[in-house]
Amino acid sequence: MSKKLNHPILHIPTRDEVASLKIGDYSLDCFGQMAEVVRVSFRGQDMLGRAYVGYYTRSRSGNGSTSMSIKQGCITRTAALSCKYTSDEIDEIEANMTAHVVEKSSDPADDEVTVVSAIVPIEFDEIDQAQRDRLRFTN
Repeated sequence: MSKKLNHPILHIPTRDEVASLKIGDYSLDCFGQMAEVVRVSFRGQDMLGRAYVGYYTRSRSGNGSTSMSIKQGCITRTAALSCKYTSDEIDEIEANMTAHVVEKSSDPADDEVTVVSAIVPIEFDEIDQAQRDRLRFTN
């Protein structure tokens, strides 16, 4: 019998984590559970230079796999996370998490600041209204 999580996992992968993901590693599946990576299907960088990777994880039944992707500096969006929070709430949580936890890139030639891996349960209600107002994005 597996233990059910009370909170979905909030995870922001680092550049090194995305770049080094390989078959046999464990990463979040699309349902928000840690699962074995059985295939890496694509890798790349977006227009801002953030690394991303697409992969398949072994299903819990062992009879198949599910696809997933992660991106440097962005919360890994899973079904479990989307069931608990709206997209806007996830954006605000991500902004709150990335505003407080940063690290320098491991490449000395790179001045880029990237987000540290953060696997923490956080209640949206813990973010007070002042923080929400400060974190809102304007176009």
